[in-house]
Amino acid sequence: MELRVQQARAIVHEINTVLPQKINLMNKDGIIIASTDPERIHTFHGGAARVIRENLDELRIYRENEYPGTRPGTNFMLQVEGVPIGVLGITGSYESILPIANVIRKGPAGRLPHADHDDVHRRHRLDGSYLPGLARTALISCT
Repeated sequence: MELRVQQARAIVHEINTVLPQKINLMNKDGIIIASTDPERIHTFHGGAARVIRENLDELRIYRENEYPGTRPGTNFMLQVEGVPIGVLGITGSYESILPIANVIRKGPAGRLPHADHDDVHRRHRLDGSYLPGLARTALISCT
C-alpha cells in the first residue's frame, strides 16, 4: 500500500487541529509529501529515511540538520500490516509533543489497519485506529 498525498494532507491537517507544532508526513523514500510548512513539501527528510531503512518505531532529532533536511522533533513509523508506508514527523521538543506521542505509540505506534482497496473507496476512509479519536477522520482515501 502506498500512502497517497491526499491521505497525508488529511492526516497532517487533522493532527494540526489539536497540535500547534509543525507536522510533516514523509513517504517511504523520505520525501515530505504533506506538511504544515509548505516550503518543506517535496524535500528530503533524512530522519524519515533512517526510520524506514532501519525499521525504527520512533526517532528523536535534537539538532537542526542532524540528518539532512531535518529539524528538532520526533518521527514515527507508519505501517500497514507491518510494512512501512511512511513516517509522521512532529517538530518541537519531545516534551511539547508528548501527549500526541503517547497516542501514536498506544495506537500501536503508527500501525495503520489494512483495508481492501474497493472497501476503502466504498467507505472513503480507513479505520484510523492508530490515532484513536484524533486523526480517525483524516485517513481519507481520495483518488
